[in-house]
Amino acid sequence: MKKKHRHLTQDQRFKIYLLHAEGKSLLKIAHTLGVHKSTISRELKRNHDPRVRVYPPDKSHILYAHKTMGLVPWMKRPSYN
Repeated sequence: MKKKHRHLTQDQRFKIYLLHAEGKSLLKIAHTLGVHKSTISRELKRNHDPRVRVYPPDKSHILYAHKTMGLVPWMKRPSYN
């Protein structure tokens, strides 16, 4: 049986922020949240702010919501007319 893919919730993103700030490993964070370590790695890579070297969970969730609604131009879903 295939695993069902789930998106991270805002609560999970906040937990990633807290655990990452505490210096926990990606594997430890993944086990805590019940997701694969690559999920944590991708989340931190895609959504960290390189200017201040921090992962902002609130901004990350807003960006995710905008991507899924097609509000970010470079992430528009293809049109199947």
